[in-house]
Amino acid sequence: MTRPRRWLSEHPYAGVLTNRSLRRLYLGLFLSSIGDGIAVVSVPWLALEIAGSVNRALAVAAAGGAAFLPGIPVSLIAGGVSVAAASCWSTPSFGAVSSPSPGRSH
Repeated sequence: MTRPRRWLSEHPYAGVLTNRSLRRLYLGLFLSSIGDGIAVVSVPWLALEIAGSVNRALAVAAAGGAAFLPGIPVSLIAGGVSVAAASCWSTPSFGAVSSPSPGRSH
């Protein structure tokens, strides 16, 4: 009789699960993604339930659009912060390569 393979302990990423903080982080990410999935289903469903005599497709589109509106200013602020932080570094960041200006020889 052969011994069952302990695939989890032999997995290359098993060491990540030994860190308590990372285990908690991944659990939180997993639970958050479940909540995001529930919201993707429940927001249009609620729009259909309360639409009444209004065009149901318009109600679902408006509810879906409104669900993403709070993310727009947050993403703009985060983008501005990342650009400001990148300009403080002396080396090119994010894989950007500086090229010489046209007309200048080095």
